[in-house]
Amino acid sequence: MKKILFFLIMVMLVFFSVGCSKTDLISSSINSVVDPEFVNVKYNNILVFSSISDIGWRKKFETSVSNELNNAGVNSYNSIDLLPPTKEYDQEDLNKVIDKYNIEGVLILNVTNADIIKDYYTTPKQGYTSKSGSGYIIGNNIYTNESETYYETGGQTYELNKPTMTVEAKIFDTRYNAWSWICQVSTYGPAITNFQDLIDKSAIDITDKLIEDKKIKEISKDK
Repeated sequence: MKKILFFLIMVMLVFFSVGCSKTDLISSSINSVVDPEFVNVKYNNILVFSSISDIGWRKKFETSVSNELNNAGVNSYNSIDLLPPTKEYDQEDLNKVIDKYNIEGVLILNVTNADIIKDYYTTPKQGYTSKSGSGYIIGNNIYTNESETYYETGGQTYELNKPTMTVEAKIFDTRYNAWSWICQVSTYGPAITNFQDLIDKSAIDITDKLIEDKKIKEISKDK
């Protein structure tokens, strides 16, 4: 029986680790607006730029979004790679990158809110009684001595840190020098998630919304 139970538990753990990623546990909402003059405009080559000042988080955000766009068939590039923050750039430098990689749109990512929501969980209390006793015989008489001890478990309170983040994403069309698309995505994760998970979830939602709004061309990778 124990071997069967162990097998079932292992199967469930493998299923959870393979079939469910932490991004599946994150709640999100997203809204977008397409400029009426750009309804029929699509993008095949996109430069991703995150305004996060921290270099590490900027690279993580740009990479996560670029990976999702590339998986969707779009040629996506990280600005931190093509325009590394080792020097200052002018319009001419940016134009060279746009021309070299045929950039049609710059996807700008702004984190407008990032916070930790504290929640608390108290384990339920459970009580039980333990009985103990002893006995002895003197002559024809039996004597007993019994005692009861009451124990209580549970009632511990744990602090849970739940991350939340809101991102604004918008596309600047380099051919017409105008904003063509904007969206806002809000994510909220349970305590086992972190900001990297929220970034990955935001990247998925932004890419899905671009596809839904017909802003990116879906190109087969085999071509």
